[in-house]
Amino acid sequence: MNRTIIVTGGANGIGRCITEHFASEGDTVYILDKEAKQTVLVANEMQHKGWNVIGYIGDIADKQTLIDFAGKVLSEHPEGVHCIINNACLMLGGVLDGCEYEDFLYIQRVGVAAPFMLAKLFKDHFIGLGSIVNISSTRAFQSQPKSSRRKQK
Repeated sequence: MNRTIIVTGGANGIGRCITEHFASEGDTVYILDKEAKQTVLVANEMQHKGWNVIGYIGDIADKQTLIDFAGKVLSEHPEGVHCIINNACLMLGGVLDGCEYEDFLYIQRVGVAAPFMLAKLFKDHFIGLGSIVNISSTRAFQSQPKSSRRKQK
Protein backbone atom coordinates (compact mmCIF):
# COMPACT_ATOMS: atom_id res chain seq x y z
CA MET A 1 0.00 0.00 0.00
CA ASN A 2 1.40 3.36 -1.00
CA ARG A 3 0.98 5.80 1.87
CA THR A 4 1.51 9.55 1.99
CA ILE A 5 3.87 10.52 4.80
CA ILE A 6 5.04 13.96 5.98
CA VAL A 7 8.38 14.32 7.77
CA THR A 8 9.46 17.68 9.19
CA GLY A 9 13.21 18.09 9.40
CA GLY A 10 13.45 15.23 6.89
CA ALA A 11 16.67 16.32 5.18
CA ASN A 12 19.12 15.44 7.95
CA GLY A 13 19.81 13.04 10.79
CA ILE A 14 16.95 10.99 12.18
CA GLY A 15 14.48 12.71 9.83
CA ARG A 16 16.49 11.66 6.80
CA CYS A 17 16.57 8.06 8.06
CA ILE A 18 12.80 8.14 8.58
CA THR A 19 12.32 9.57 5.08
CA GLU A 20 14.55 6.89 3.59
CA HIS A 21 12.73 4.10 5.42
CA PHE A 22 9.25 5.07 4.26
CA ALA A 23 10.37 5.95 0.73
CA SER A 24 12.14 2.59 0.37
CA GLU A 25 8.85 0.90 1.33
CA GLY A 26 7.15 2.56 -1.64
CA ASP A 27 5.49 5.41 0.24
CA THR A 28 5.29 8.99 -0.98
CA VAL A 29 7.22 11.15 1.46
CA TYR A 30 7.06 14.92 1.74
CA ILE A 31 9.97 16.42 3.63
CA LEU A 32 9.65 19.93 5.03
CA ASP A 33 13.02 21.37 5.96
CA LYS A 34 14.57 24.85 6.05
CA GLU A 35 17.99 23.73 4.82
CA ALA A 36 17.53 24.37 1.10
CA LYS A 37 20.65 22.71 -0.34
CA GLN A 38 20.28 19.59 1.82
CA THR A 39 16.56 19.29 1.09
CA VAL A 40 17.15 19.41 -2.67
CA LEU A 41 20.10 17.01 -2.38
CA VAL A 42 18.16 14.42 -0.36
CA ALA A 43 15.06 14.63 -2.57
CA ASN A 44 17.19 14.26 -5.72
CA GLU A 45 19.22 11.35 -4.31
CA MET A 46 16.10 9.46 -3.29
CA GLN A 47 14.27 10.22 -6.54
CA HIS A 48 17.33 8.88 -8.40
CA LYS A 49 16.71 5.57 -6.57
CA GLY A 50 13.16 5.61 -7.93
CA TRP A 51 11.60 6.67 -4.65
CA ASN A 52 8.82 9.24 -4.45
CA VAL A 53 10.29 11.93 -2.18
CA ILE A 54 9.21 15.53 -2.52
CA GLY A 55 11.31 18.21 -0.86
CA TYR A 56 9.67 21.39 0.36
CA ILE A 57 11.90 24.17 1.62
CA GLY A 58 10.61 26.31 4.45
CA ASP A 59 10.88 27.23 8.09
CA ILE A 60 8.17 25.45 10.08
CA ALA A 61 8.25 28.26 12.65
CA ASP A 62 6.46 30.36 10.02
CA LYS A 63 2.68 29.86 9.92
CA GLN A 64 2.38 30.80 6.24
CA THR A 65 5.01 28.20 5.33
CA LEU A 66 2.86 25.54 7.00
CA ILE A 67 -0.29 26.74 5.23
CA ASP A 68 1.46 26.76 1.85
CA PHE A 69 3.00 23.34 2.48
CA ALA A 70 -0.35 21.80 3.44
CA GLY A 71 -1.89 23.35 0.33
CA LYS A 72 0.77 21.76 -1.87
CA VAL A 73 0.44 18.32 -0.28
CA LEU A 74 -3.35 18.34 -0.47
CA SER A 75 -3.39 19.63 -4.06
CA GLU A 76 -1.16 16.70 -5.06
CA HIS A 77 -2.88 14.18 -2.74
CA PRO A 78 -6.50 15.32 -2.34
CA GLU A 79 -7.35 11.94 -0.82
CA GLY A 80 -5.26 12.97 2.20
CA VAL A 81 -2.28 11.77 4.20
CA HIS A 82 -1.57 8.76 6.37
CA CYS A 83 1.00 10.12 8.80
CA ILE A 84 2.72 13.29 9.97
CA ILE A 85 6.06 12.81 11.69
CA ASN A 86 7.06 15.96 13.56
CA ASN A 87 10.80 15.46 13.74
CA ALA A 88 12.16 19.00 13.32
CA CYS A 89 13.87 20.10 16.50
CA LEU A 90 16.61 22.46 17.48
CA MET A 91 18.46 23.85 20.44
CA LEU A 92 19.96 27.30 20.51
CA GLY A 93 22.42 26.97 23.34
CA GLY A 94 21.36 25.48 26.63
CA VAL A 95 17.90 26.00 28.05
CA LEU A 96 19.15 28.58 30.53
CA ASP A 97 22.68 29.07 29.25
CA GLY A 98 23.15 30.68 25.84
CA CYS A 99 19.47 30.81 24.91
CA GLU A 100 17.92 34.24 24.73
CA TYR A 101 14.20 34.89 25.15
CA GLU A 102 13.66 35.31 21.40
CA ASP A 103 15.56 32.07 20.76
CA PHE A 104 13.35 30.27 23.25
CA LEU A 105 10.18 31.55 21.56
CA TYR A 106 11.51 30.41 18.17
CA ILE A 107 12.25 26.95 19.58
CA GLN A 108 8.66 26.79 20.85
CA ARG A 109 7.31 27.70 17.41
CA VAL A 110 9.37 24.87 15.86
CA GLY A 111 8.74 22.22 18.51
CA VAL A 112 5.23 23.02 19.75
CA ALA A 113 3.35 25.50 17.55
CA ALA A 114 4.29 23.90 14.20
CA PRO A 115 3.14 20.37 15.18
CA PHE A 116 -0.11 21.92 16.48
CA MET A 117 -0.64 23.84 13.24
CA LEU A 118 0.12 20.82 11.03
CA ALA A 119 -2.37 18.73 13.01
CA LYS A 120 -4.95 21.48 12.59
CA LEU A 121 -4.29 21.81 8.83
CA PHE A 122 -4.48 18.07 8.15
CA LYS A 123 -7.05 16.97 10.79
CA ASP A 124 -9.82 16.53 8.23
CA HIS A 125 -7.51 14.94 5.66
CA PHE A 126 -6.21 11.77 7.30
CA ILE A 127 -6.69 8.49 5.50
CA GLY A 128 -8.06 5.84 7.84
CA LEU A 129 -7.19 6.56 11.43
CA GLY A 130 -4.12 8.55 10.47
CA SER A 131 -1.14 9.03 12.73
CA ILE A 132 0.76 11.93 14.20
CA VAL A 133 4.17 11.08 15.62
CA ASN A 134 6.04 13.68 17.65
CA ILE A 135 9.67 12.90 18.26
CA SER A 136 12.56 14.88 19.62
CA SER A 137 16.11 14.01 20.42
CA THR A 138 19.19 15.89 21.42
CA ARG A 139 21.41 12.92 20.48
CA ALA A 140 22.67 14.76 17.43
CA PHE A 141 24.06 17.49 19.69
CA GLN A 142 25.34 15.72 22.79
CA SER A 143 26.80 12.55 24.13
CA GLN A 144 26.17 10.74 27.36
CA PRO A 145 28.82 8.81 29.28
CA LYS A 146 28.70 5.05 28.66
CA SER A 147 25.96 5.44 26.03
CA SER A 148 28.06 4.12 23.19
CA ARG A 149 30.67 1.45 22.96
CA ARG A 150 34.00 1.74 21.28
CA LYS A 151 35.80 -1.30 20.07
CA GLN A 152 38.70 -1.96 22.43
CA LYS A 153 42.08 -2.68 20.88
